[in-house]
Amino acid sequence: MIENKVLIIEDEKMQRKLLVKLFEKEGFTVFDAPSAKGAMQLVANEGIPLVLLDIQIEDNDGSGDGLALTRQLRSAGHVGIILISQRDEDIDRVVGLEMGADAYITKPIFPREVLSISKRLLVRVEHAEQVRVCKKQVLSCDDWVLESNKRLLLHTPSGHSIKITSDECAILSEFFNSTEKILTRDHLLDEIRGGDWEANDRTIDILIARLRKKVGNIPGAFFPISSVYGKGYVIHHPDNEGN
Repeated sequence: MIENKVLIIEDEKMQRKLLVKLFEKEGFTVFDAPSAKGAMQLVANEGIPLVLLDIQIEDNDGSGDGLALTRQLRSAGHVGIILISQRDEDIDRVVGLEMGADAYITKPIFPREVLSISKRLLVRVEHAEQVRVCKKQVLSCDDWVLESNKRLLLHTPSGHSIKITSDECAILSEFFNSTEKILTRDHLLDEIRGGDWEANDRTIDILIARLRKKVGNIPGAFFPISSVYGKGYVIHHPDNEGN
């Protein structure tokens, strides 16, 4: 079972203190910082499953801004990421979610809202970890081999390998175990979110698009996942393309 630990990265000192006090009152072990410096190492060393991150922290020390850290955290493993922002623009929200964030909230922060989202995310992270442990570690489909334990997708004809995120790995595992079977977005969301998602969640579309882009960088590689209008996605063999 994962521990109730949270890392709060907020450059506004008063806001950071309020969040620290809020989570400590709920029994969390809280780590806090004004910038992204050392965040990746801290998350890895302490096994922190949840990060609250001000998207607008500046890169004053070379450690990266909010979006850069979001991308790094998502690539490194399944961590719950909540972005905090002064801005309530759709484009900021979409970019943040595409970088790998799980949730996006705007200031002023409402304590009940942030705690509710955080607790739901912890359940989601724990579910994802259980799925990861239970999944078969090596799966194959035609030209592709998925090594779940290393989070690598190997293209055997070219020898190229692609580094993938934990969410990408989870849905690929589901596809590799269900060739030629249409998988709905709801089913795939359940797989990575543990049933905790909203009706307009675009996570699956974003993950598929990201995987398609990664595969597209390999000359001659065939991306085996296609959309089925009004139903979901299917993984199929190259000789069935277009059927």
